[in-house]
Amino acid sequence: MKIEFKKVLFYAIAPAIVAGLFSIAPKLYDIVVEPTAKLTYLLSSGPELEVQDGFRKILSIEVMNSGRKPLSNVAANMVLERGQVETHKIQEESGLKPTVVANEREVSVEINMLHPSEKFTISAMVMVPYAENVPRFSLRSTEVLGQPFIVEPKKRDRKLDLLGAILAATSVFVMASTVMVRRKSFASRLIGLTSSKQDVLFYIPARLKLPVISNEMRLIDTKLTYLRMADILLSHGLMAAREERENTIKALKCLLLVSSMAETSLTVIIKNIKILEGDDYSEEEINLLREKATSVDDQLVIRDQINNYIENDLAFLTNP
Repeated sequence: MKIEFKKVLFYAIAPAIVAGLFSIAPKLYDIVVEPTAKLTYLLSSGPELEVQDGFRKILSIEVMNSGRKPLSNVAANMVLERGQVETHKIQEESGLKPTVVANEREVSVEINMLHPSEKFTISAMVMVPYAENVPRFSLRSTEVLGQPFIVEPKKRDRKLDLLGAILAATSVFVMASTVMVRRKSFASRLIGLTSSKQDVLFYIPARLKLPVISNEMRLIDTKLTYLRMADILLSHGLMAAREERENTIKALKCLLLVSSMAETSLTVIIKNIKILEGDDYSEEEINLLREKATSVDDQLVIRDQINNYIENDLAFLTNP
């Protein structure tokens, strides 16, 4: 009997393939859409301040549920092999109720449930014998172990390489045609901008009578960033007495009167204010200060703004 291939394909092979696809489709769907469990942390360290017994610095560890699945029994543990934890603070923004156990060498935090995108931050002022001393940190949940947060580089699109080369060559030609004319004026503007920025950064602690910070700034590289200044103020604020602590908080808020600032620096300044103020933190006050922000280029105007806020903050913020 002659077997026709078309009939075999139509009546036997095709139905078998379709049946196979329907059998594995649910499993493929589960694999693709199944929520992933991912727990990450980011460790950052502020500037080291050399003191008599070693180095004092601020450590910040941000823990986040980076996956799409709720995590239970999240436990974070920071241990100093050498040195001691002088003070610490746990910051969270979504109503979490962490259990905290701390002593001179370690800070442990436990949270029953951490939902996707929820996070908390462990901040600690530590005294260590060596500047490069790094704490040992462990993180885990019932579902998964914590991993360091890594920014993955974007993949290059090779199809755009030729276009990119053409555009690069064109830009080089245009820049070469104009750079000699603008070099002198650009350099003078850049030097003026850097100088204005440093002048304002020095004026704020001087105006608020924070001599320790002012003296420290004299010893630091003149190219001080807003972010580094914010961490210096946080470092002193955590250790200062009541009145000096309030002046340190006000100095941080004075930085918000500078309009031209990188988004990262602005975020760090606001976070440091939250750490120092705790429950007294007011987002409304932050927004009012940003509305009155001005350029550091106009030294007289920004100094008047700083003076007005320091002398009468309420009237300054409410006056249109």
